[in-house]
Amino acid sequence: MPPTGTLHRSDRARGDGPQKKVDDLVRRYRRRSSPSSVLLEILNDPEYYAVIVGALRRQASLSKCRSQEFEDCQVTIYDRALLILSNYGESATDPGALELYITEFLGVVPIAPVADGIKAVSRLVDLQHVLSKVTATHGEREEGTAAAVPGQEFKREREGSSSPFNIDVEYSRHFPDSPAYDQDNPIPTTTLSTIGQACKPDVRVARLLDVYHQAKEDYFNTKAREGVDSLSAVRFLRDSAENTLRYLHANGMSDSFYVPDLEQTFAIARDKTAQLLGGRKRHFDEGPDTWAKGHRVENNRGKKHTESKGNKRARRIIDSYRPQVGR
Repeated sequence: MPPTGTLHRSDRARGDGPQKKVDDLVRRYRRRSSPSSVLLEILNDPEYYAVIVGALRRQASLSKCRSQEFEDCQVTIYDRALLILSNYGESATDPGALELYITEFLGVVPIAPVADGIKAVSRLVDLQHVLSKVTATHGEREEGTAAAVPGQEFKREREGSSSPFNIDVEYSRHFPDSPAYDQDNPIPTTTLSTIGQACKPDVRVARLLDVYHQAKEDYFNTKAREGVDSLSAVRFLRDSAENTLRYLHANGMSDSFYVPDLEQTFAIARDKTAQLLGGRKRHFDEGPDTWAKGHRVENNRGKKHTESKGNKRARRIIDSYRPQVGR
């Protein structure tokens, strides 16, 4: 749970101390409008991306296991800021959390050449490869013993063949209102979720992007593990990219830095889904520029209706993961 000790309350009241520095760090990384050059390289490389997100989650888990009181000297201001930005490890793909981890934990200086940052990330990837080999070897040695325990082999087999998380559950888990970090009065939330709290537009975008990045991570991890494209993972990636694009365009954020990547990913995932379904597309998927055409139709709908009442209204896209209620 987030810390609520008297030390943190008194520091906040005085406006100084380590908690004040944590608040400053969170504000600094929350306010970044676009990813750094190194983070861009990571986002465009599936292997780098998976390793960084995994390392961030491990760091968050480690920090949560330690005393959150600064006077105990078990966590730093960077650990606390990372926990807040990543929602205590639940949103490890948050851009602000990734930027903080790359800068403050990997030591990638923003003003340094991009090549230096990539070199640091490469070393982490190499280390992950070594650890994976050691873990695999250790697992093979104990495979016989583990198989003798009732239920263990079935559990391991099921975990290896299933997606990292349930897609239906993930949709409902990410979209409800989530706790926001108030920049004007920076007080960390006392629970991991705040039901009924109004969701600010920027927080909604962050949650949509979090779902999108997790879908992207799920797709690449599943493909790397199974060697083939997973239909459920591809559909999840397609729909999460589409949902995010719709929200950005509908709220006047069409010039967002993320739009080009979202559009490209949506097109690839849409075509891959159709391929896995034997060429069958959704009735509103007409061509490679489907999203762009659909967006233009939505934006100009009112204008077209005033010019010609005979035009049809654009069809409403239905989330393929939610069952349709019979009429």
